[in-house]
Amino acid sequence: MTSQESIMADLESLPANALQKVADFVHQMRQHTTADRQAAFDASFGSMPKDEADAFDRVIEEGCERIEP
Repeated sequence: MTSQESIMADLESLPANALQKVADFVHQMRQHTTADRQAAFDASFGSMPKDEADAFDRVIEEGCERIEP
């Protein structure tokens, strides 16, 4: 049984008021995860100096294959 199947089986055995608590918790976790991801992106945005960013861009342009139509 997968973790997801196990969780679903556990959820099916819970009363309605407990399911609401679980739903609220999951929703809160999802919001925090999204906010944490955005905060990490915001914290790293602009952290690379322009000359390093330009060098990084050149490496990608020169070293990565492109699939173009």
